[in-house]
Amino acid sequence: MAAKINSRISRAVETSQIFAKDPMNIKWVGEQEEKVSDDLVLNKIESIAKSYDYSNFFIASTKTRHYYYSENFGEKHMGVTTLSKDNQQDNWFDEMIESKKNMELNVNYDRAMDDSFLFVNILMGEVNDPVGITGVGLSLNEITKEFQNYKVGSQSNLWMVDNKGIIQLSDKKDDIGRKYNEFIPQNIFDEIKNKSQDTTENVNVSQYVNENNEIMDYAYCKLASSDWILFYKIPRAESI
Repeated sequence: MAAKINSRISRAVETSQIFAKDPMNIKWVGEQEEKVSDDLVLNKIESIAKSYDYSNFFIASTKTRHYYYSENFGEKHMGVTTLSKDNQQDNWFDEMIESKKNMELNVNYDRAMDDSFLFVNILMGEVNDPVGITGVGLSLNEITKEFQNYKVGSQSNLWMVDNKGIIQLSDKKDDIGRKYNEFIPQNIFDEIKNKSQDTTENVNVSQYVNENNEIMDYAYCKLASSDWILFYKIPRAESI
């Protein structure tokens, strides 16, 4: 399960990194999108979205704040909009620039495409002086369906949790955005938080007894493709 999820995200990371490191793409987005190579760069954006079956692929400039995207669902088209510092939905852009991280995962609503996605965002250029951000958008609805296929039992939970303890992806869409210590005892939450800082890809398995005197089995591991944790919980009665 962890390998399948990690593979999907790793492929998106690798695709975005290749595009972000391409000298022509860096030059184009850093020089106010000069017309000389417009078609080449924008065609690549469209080609990546279609070839790898991503929901969308984008590139955004720090100089102009133009956000170019290729949408690979619904009407399937190229588009461009301008990111605004006054629009809360565009905060991800400035937050990533300020964080000085080369890569981050972000679940966000995309106002240009009127849908929510898991974004793999990659910085273009130097960390202290980036020219833009590029990345892949994976449909939240599709990922939720995949999570539902991976899990066993109607009362089980499958989550991807960020380093703040917030559920970013889940088999149940209503859980997204909530802290996962709402669903498990605080001591289990503290244990996972402490162990996950030192563990990469190793799957930890344990159990606890809930308030209804039911044995709950759980497993978790840190994904190799990010600093997020994959967490799975199932009642013992459903796993036998």
